[in-house]
Amino acid sequence: MHGTLFTQCIALWTLHIPYLISSSLSKYPSLKFIVIINPHSGPGIAPWWPNEDYTQEIPRLNAYSNVTLLGYVRATYCRRQLSDVIDDIETYAARSTGDASVGLGVQGIFVDETVNLYTKEKKHYLDNIDARVRGMDGIGGNRMVRSNRLVSNSGTH
Repeated sequence: MHGTLFTQCIALWTLHIPYLISSSLSKYPSLKFIVIINPHSGPGIAPWWPNEDYTQEIPRLNAYSNVTLLGYVRATYCRRQLSDVIDDIETYAARSTGDASVGLGVQGIFVDETVNLYTKEKKHYLDNIDARVRGMDGIGGNRMVRSNRLVSNSGTH
C-alpha cells in the first residue's frame, strides 16, 4: 500500500521474571517490544510485593526506548468485581508516580480474560475500565498514545 508505514512489533508476556527477555531487547533496537508484566496475577500485594526480581528488572526494561510495558490485570470474563480491577490499575499507576518506586511505571494496561460475546452489561464493564485507564495519571508516558493505553484479550471463554 503506497504511503502506509508498517511498524514491526513483538509482544512478550512475562509470566515470571522479566530478566529472561532483556537480553533480546538490546540486540534489536529498531524493533518495538510490548512487554506485559505480571508480577502476581496482577500487580501483586504484600507480602509478595515488592518482589526483588521485578523491582530490579522493571526499571531496566523501562530504560529501553524500544520497550512499552503493560501491567497485567485479570477481569475473569467480566465477572471480577470492577472495583478490584480498578484497584489493580491504580496500584500500577501509584508505582509510576511514587518516590519509592522510581522506574516501576507502566505505559499501559493489559486486561486479560475479557469476553468475546457482546452484551450491554459487559460492554459497560469494559467501558468503565477503559475510561479509568485513559483518565488516570501515572499510566501512559510518551511510549503510548494517550488514547491507546489499554490492550485486552478475550481468551477462549
